[in-house]
Amino acid sequence: MDKPLKIISEIKTPRLTARAATTAMTDWLFHAIDISRNRLREFLFWVDNVQKVEDERKTLSDFAEGWEKGEIFAYVLYNTKKSSAPSTFTTFRMAIILPNLAIG
Repeated sequence: MDKPLKIISEIKTPRLTARAATTAMTDWLFHAIDISRNRLREFLFWVDNVQKVEDERKTLSDFAEGWEKGEIFAYVLYNTKKSSAPSTFTTFRMAIILPNLAIG
């Protein structure tokens, strides 16, 4: 069996930080989604699937599990200068999903 990919968990530039999504981010990330729900709905199909904190916790838990397996690499992106308390308007999550591909 192939070893899972090892992907860097934080990428930082002067303006933007991408950090691996964890369940520790659940409360503030849910809050950011919830208060911007109407605006986000236009661009992000999954917004209506996150109706309570537990929905976000489950998603982030699934992302963490996928990361360990080398299948999903989910990052939360935010303004580097506001990294201690990401704001609603500078925060969002993204996931890169790698399908299991057989080469041969």
